[in-house]
Amino acid sequence: MRVPIHHLFALSIALLPAFANGQTPRSPTPACDSLLITSLQWAPFSDTALELHVFNYSTTLFDYPGFLLYDQNADTVAKEEVYYFGLPLESDHLLTVHQGTVIQSGPFFGSLELWTGFYASQACVKNAYYDLCPSSPCISLSPYLINYGAPVVNTTLNWNITDALNNNVGIGTFFLNGGQQSAQGTLCLAPGHYTLHVSYSGSLTAQLHYGLTTGNMISQMPETLFVSGVVNDMPFTFFGPCMPGGNGIAETHAPTLLHWRIEDDRLIVDTGDGTSIGAYDLIDAIGRTVQHGSSPSTTTTIAIGGFASGAYVLNTVRHGAVRITR
Repeated sequence: MRVPIHHLFALSIALLPAFANGQTPRSPTPACDSLLITSLQWAPFSDTALELHVFNYSTTLFDYPGFLLYDQNADTVAKEEVYYFGLPLESDHLLTVHQGTVIQSGPFFGSLELWTGFYASQACVKNAYYDLCPSSPCISLSPYLINYGAPVVNTTLNWNITDALNNNVGIGTFFLNGGQQSAQGTLCLAPGHYTLHVSYSGSLTAQLHYGLTTGNMISQMPETLFVSGVVNDMPFTFFGPCMPGGNGIAETHAPTLLHWRIEDDRLIVDTGDGTSIGAYDLIDAIGRTVQHGSSPSTTTTIAIGGFASGAYVLNTVRHGAVRITR
């Protein structure tokens, strides 16, 4: 089912209207209802690529698939190079950001399209608000070590990760023993600049390599050969476009002035500048409007007791959009 032709990642696809010309075309196949996109975000170690994660619960192969992401102006944001023979049950995808594209921070309205036959036919369309940065304050990351050749190693190596101020943010050991010739640690990091350090005081003749991964092959930094007798340093930037302030990603939308909190199955929203909230839509993770309303005051309350847990986007005409986590 999966013959390498390039990378793919997380997202759900539904039958929703396109917006480029004001018409409302439907996705060409009902199998799109069974495509689930679980995430679309920046690649952890890149500012030029996006990762998409997809589940295909249909019986449709979607031969030679490729994903395209457009913004609300129908301009290309990112495109995948075809890699798969067809969509398996679960797949990861890598979309390269279109040259010259400036992606705004925060949620933005976009259109994700699935094409087949090396971009010969459009198969599915997903229009929704997308936020390319993780919603959690920190993201799981695993430093790892692997022995690719003889001899078998029975030893322990030390690793630690420091931040831009040279403070330790993670520390551990890699233990190799007999048939266990790979090891990994785990920690949770916020977006930022870091360095992975791996050291061993003695001499090793095995072909050891070390690196970093978030668990998916396309979320893996290039491995580096370990050199014994010295401290091995690997500088890296983790979710660089999501770093607070000075991240190099231009802000192209109005700043959000909305504040929110959840109390007893009620979403309470207020503005920060004393103006009225105005018209709003509450949108779920697959792009459906689950609540529409308007408020002439600076504060409003939305009943959310019947809504599933997860991420939502509150989009307002006057104050932009804000991500809500229930």
